[in-house]
Amino acid sequence: MKADIVMEAKTGHRLDACDGVARGDMIDALVADPNPQRSSGELGRADALQRFDARVNARRLIEFVRSRC
Repeated sequence: MKADIVMEAKTGHRLDACDGVARGDMIDALVADPNPQRSSGELGRADALQRFDARVNARRLIEFVRSRC
C-alpha cells in the first residue's frame, strides 16, 4: 500500500497484513467505538475529493506544462 494513500489515524490505519493480532485489535477497537471510523471516512472522502478531482488536476497539469515551456 502506498504510504500517502492512508494518513495514519486520520483517514485509516496501516497494518501489517501478516499481523493478525494487530488486525484483530483494530477491529475490536472500531466495533467498540464507531465514531473514529465515521470521522476517518469523512476525512478520507474530503481528502480524495481534494487530491483526485479531475478538474483541479487538469489545471495543475496545464500550469505545470506552461511553467516548463
